[in-house]
Amino acid sequence: MRHFLLAPLFLAVSTIASFAQPPPPYFITLERGRLLLALHGGDRSACFDAAVCVASDVALRRCDKGDEWLQWLATRCDRVAIPVLRQALDGDEETRRVRAAIALVHCGAPVPAALPLALAALESGDPRIELPALAALVRGDTTMEAALKTARKLVNSPETETRTAVLTTLAESADSLRDTPRWGPAAVGFLLECLAAEDPAVRLHAARGLLRTACESSDEESGKPTSTQAALAALQALAALVGEEHAETRRQAFESLCHASAPLSAITAGLQNPDARIREQAGWHLWDEGDRAREAGPALIKALEDPDARVRTAAAAALVRLGVRPLPRSVPRILLESQKEPDEVARHLAESSLLEISPSAVSDAVEVLSSSSHVRVRTAAAMVIACVDASELPEEDTTAALAGLVGAIEDDESPALRTAAIRALGGFRHEAPAVLAALSRLVAETRVDEETLRWVGNALYRLDTGREVPALLRPLLGGAEPAAAQALVVLTEMQDRPLESFPVLLDAARQADPAVRKRALRLIQRVARSYTNRAGSALPVLLSMLRDPDPQVQMLVMEGLAAFGEAAADATPALIELLQSEDPGLQTHAAWVLGRIGPKARPAVPRLIERSEHGDADCRRAVVHALGDCGGTEALDAVAARLKDPDPTVRRAAVCVLRENDASRFVPALVEALGDSDPQVRREVVEVLGSAGRAAHLALAFLRRILEDDREDIFLRQAAFLLLRQIERGGS
Repeated sequence: MRHFLLAPLFLAVSTIASFAQPPPPYFITLERGRLLLALHGGDRSACFDAAVCVASDVALRRCDKGDEWLQWLATRCDRVAIPVLRQALDGDEETRRVRAAIALVHCGAPVPAALPLALAALESGDPRIELPALAALVRGDTTMEAALKTARKLVNSPETETRTAVLTTLAESADSLRDTPRWGPAAVGFLLECLAAEDPAVRLHAARGLLRTACESSDEESGKPTSTQAALAALQALAALVGEEHAETRRQAFESLCHASAPLSAITAGLQNPDARIREQAGWHLWDEGDRAREAGPALIKALEDPDARVRTAAAAALVRLGVRPLPRSVPRILLESQKEPDEVARHLAESSLLEISPSAVSDAVEVLSSSSHVRVRTAAAMVIACVDASELPEEDTTAALAGLVGAIEDDESPALRTAAIRALGGFRHEAPAVLAALSRLVAETRVDEETLRWVGNALYRLDTGREVPALLRPLLGGAEPAAAQALVVLTEMQDRPLESFPVLLDAARQADPAVRKRALRLIQRVARSYTNRAGSALPVLLSMLRDPDPQVQMLVMEGLAAFGEAAADATPALIELLQSEDPGLQTHAAWVLGRIGPKARPAVPRLIERSEHGDADCRRAVVHALGDCGGTEALDAVAARLKDPDPTVRRAAVCVLRENDASRFVPALVEALGDSDPQVRREVVEVLGSAGRAAHLALAFLRRILEDDREDIFLRQAAFLLLRQIERGGS
């Protein structure tokens, strides 16, 4: 997939290059055509092959960085690039020919002329050429001797970058070296020689290379070191480098030790290193080791007294992860104070450890919540308190925790601190009056955002104080729209307590602000749909709001009334008035609600029949369904008349309504509808006739005509066949 996505980029590169340079040769034009065909045909393999050829030619002939493209082709495109590389090998430019030769050797292409050029590149004197040549030649068993000769020369270069690059090149060829039993041990021996170099950077890279390239085989006769011996030598070299004067070298060496799964004793010794960053890294590595690092417990406990705060944090988190019990008394406080650290990852790991031991950390959390001025420390403390059962706290801790949490929710600096404090307060059921007083003051602040109020609702839910909610929220309901809307957010957390939340919702539904009314009505709808019997107190309010001047409010009211079904029959007169509104949406909603009321809304039938001629198809369709739900001869006759409606969706609605009633009275109209222009209408008519009994004989001629028409819809013909068989069996 990655290669396929690169193809359009290569096509664009080649196209842009063609504008800036003479037209491409026939070969490239042909390959671009292949690429376009592959892109349209979805052949990913052909697409990639063609893209490589196009990009290769652009790189070799026009691009200033053609050498870099050659290197890319050698390492990623394998044999696909060989034709283009062969062309470059025959070119006039010497550097380009050498690059192409190196790439061909790297690809393993059977091109004899490439090997001499690649070998000669080892003596070019230019590390930018020698290093790629070395990387290519170490892949071949026959050229390893020359490659190592060049490696020895480069490792003595006056430039540190070159010295380390050659070792990195050998390390990156680890897979190839393992497949060359003749020269793999020789490469390992070379890296072992480099462990004695004066340059610490060379020793570091040599040790890293040994850990990656140590051969799986051993040569007992020649006395070459086995992989185990080589790896041990590398680990010893890295351990020695941890004591180097250069800070970056010793830190990289210790990091390599950690990644190489060095003995636990070597990692534990890092806790004693003079370099604080190494001590910190040792602590986090022991944390990562988990249960396997249990024997490092005493060293970690000692590290809790380290002068560096980051080391203490890593040690404390590691002790929690190791499951050391009992934990030293200083661990919770160290983890709390760790929230001052700038490293976000370390803070997160420390916080996770802190929450894991929350019962033993709660006393420290209560103390720092009131004494610390650092927001993140106080936030972590509030989260710890939120994780414990507040009813089990000692009395003195309860008093201090309440004071600290109440102070935290009044802190505007950090929403995270406020949220954590509110969550914690929700667990103080035994102190509900004090918590309610604090939350009331918070809710009265109109600047409080909706997210905070959601957590207030959650806290109220946990406190089990539903009856206090109206008193808590009513001050906001009489205020501006933002405050009232925020108050209603709290009720979304208490929708399973409609008897307690409905008074507040009804108050909000009477507010002057349309936005507040709409939000309250939406909540009323949710509760009414689930608790119709318990939400009856909303009916009078909804009925009074049917004449609201805002059409959107009226629609929301009607949606709420629909949930009550026939219990909303008192709304029929107002709904009849709304049928005469100029707003098609209001008329459609009114017809829909009348249908939900059912037979008790029959006084609306005459007006519904008038609306069945409405110019809006959605309104006519709602009226047809409402007439069917209200029932009665007059209503069903009006529905049958809609079988000739100009809109097919209305005609389908009429057929569906007749299916749910006694269709035998309407067989003539239904038979006529078998000639409808809409196949779905005809199919549904056939299905309705199946329930019309003997009266369906009137449709025999139409059914046979449908069955014999090869152009007719296959599903309609199938339905006609089944109905014919049903009629014939009934008549026999």
